[in-house]
Amino acid sequence: MPPKTANPSKTGARQKASPDVSQGVQQTDQQRPEQLRSLEERKNQLSQDLLKVEGQIFDLESRYLDSCNAQGNALTGYEGLLAKPSTHSRKAPARPTDRLFSSSSVTGASK
Repeated sequence: MPPKTANPSKTGARQKASPDVSQGVQQTDQQRPEQLRSLEERKNQLSQDLLKVEGQIFDLESRYLDSCNAQGNALTGYEGLLAKPSTHSRKAPARPTDRLFSSSSVTGASK
């Protein structure tokens, strides 16, 4: 019968970390600045993309509000069509309160 050897897990003896594990920790510490830089670049790119999309929303909304007739639109309603027709139906410029979509963004401000 072979001699019994003590099982370190049963005796409470601690095992030393293998060199591979400690090298992995060092590599992770070295990779963190690169990961941080990569995440910051991604955040900046997303911020730029968000600004572009908000600008497109503002421009599309402006075109829609400019193209609507004086009697109404989908945002304010078409009650003007039911009113007495006027020969001087002038379209008022878009007000900030008319800008439902571009003013709904938390990050965007109306131009």
